[in-house]
Amino acid sequence: MPDESLRKAFDAFVFERMNDVGMNQPEYLDSAVAELEKAALELKARLPDELLPLYLECENAFSLFDAAIQEAYYRAGFSDAMNLPRLLEE
Repeated sequence: MPDESLRKAFDAFVFERMNDVGMNQPEYLDSAVAELEKAALELKARLPDELLPLYLECENAFSLFDAAIQEAYYRAGFSDAMNLPRLLEE
């Protein structure tokens, strides 16, 4: 985006929207997260001590991956919404 203030406003909007949805996510997402956490705790409890650092590395990598995916989808959705009026005119 050529205008820095527009980019900052856009980033703030995306961040706020992600937080809004994160606070009020659908029940099926809550269930999926609960299942993932349960499985991760069971795996962690069964791992030998020497594998715990690898487990934590994977857990951190997944957190970064999840955040990047969410941001990409929100940005894509917002971009689509901004282009919809132009696309409908075609």
